[in-house]
Amino acid sequence: MFDYIRLFFVKTIFSECWSLNPEHYFSPELDDTDILLQIRFGNLIKNEGDILLCPISEHFKPSNSLSRNIIKEEGAWLEKEINSLYSSDNAKWIGSEHVAFYPCRKLKYRGILFVCVDFYSENHVEINSERIAEAFEIASKYDCRILACPENILYNPTEKMSYNRVCAEYIDIIRNNGKNVAYKFIIDTIIKRNPKNYFKCKNTVPTHRIKRICFEHLTESACILPHYRKHLKSIRTELSFSYRTARQIRNLLTKPIKRKVTFRLFNKLEKLLREIPDDGCMSEPVGFAIYLLRLCNEMPWNFHELNELLRTLPKERLGEYFDTEFNFAFPDLTKFEYYSREKST
Repeated sequence: MFDYIRLFFVKTIFSECWSLNPEHYFSPELDDTDILLQIRFGNLIKNEGDILLCPISEHFKPSNSLSRNIIKEEGAWLEKEINSLYSSDNAKWIGSEHVAFYPCRKLKYRGILFVCVDFYSENHVEINSERIAEAFEIASKYDCRILACPENILYNPTEKMSYNRVCAEYIDIIRNNGKNVAYKFIIDTIIKRNPKNYFKCKNTVPTHRIKRICFEHLTESACILPHYRKHLKSIRTELSFSYRTARQIRNLLTKPIKRKVTFRLFNKLEKLLREIPDDGCMSEPVGFAIYLLRLCNEMPWNFHELNELLRTLPKERLGEYFDTEFNFAFPDLTKFEYYSREKST
């Protein structure tokens, strides 16, 4: 129903698509065994995209510069959450044992994947490969479309970075540890240094060259994220919200819920979605309750609290078939469960 498409009008240095299936190296369209990698010059903090992957020390301690800069940019709320992760035995988070998925409130991403990496063990490259694959699984679980990653993601101190080396890292990660993930997302590697410094690029390839333009199929939540809305503002869809309404929905899904404010938003959305014409793009009108909960497939942090609030409303407002629609849309609620250290012991 929602199929927003955005062309990548960026200075892509290198773009490659390869397949895990040896029978076909390149496929013009991604399937479950195809991966699209692009490498480009930029700044992860100032970049924009779907999900940002950030390596962080063991037990989610922010000891590296990237994690500290991200926390500084996001502010006190994220610093408090991360401090709780590595200092409290009762901490809970969306993700897995070594991966924590948090929303972005200031950075131009939907969310951040903090991945615990090993800096000191002798076999830390192999350990990190397993954990990055774990992060890929979480990204796929929440319908990631483009995953922004830093260079040298495995923290390999011996390898000289090059395009071939970057590609080889991801191939090893996926072939050895991540075979069961459906890679429907683009791996977007952002490098800090000038591309001329990269071995393969020296004296042979221009500083910036678009080798292949790729498409980004945006998520359903793109219509409520400011950095995507500027690309969609000229597109009229049946669920076109004002900037204020989009901001209110985003706050509802990413911040602590305030009951009075939330019920006022329910009233607004109920009216807006009721006015959708029956001859629109949608086969049938979408109730505001199911619409909000469906966004939680991509922004899962407040799903249970939001579901409880919605069920306090009269049944005539939710719709006669709300329970049936809910069970159809959410046959498995495990993706909304919070992980804790108790589960890893």
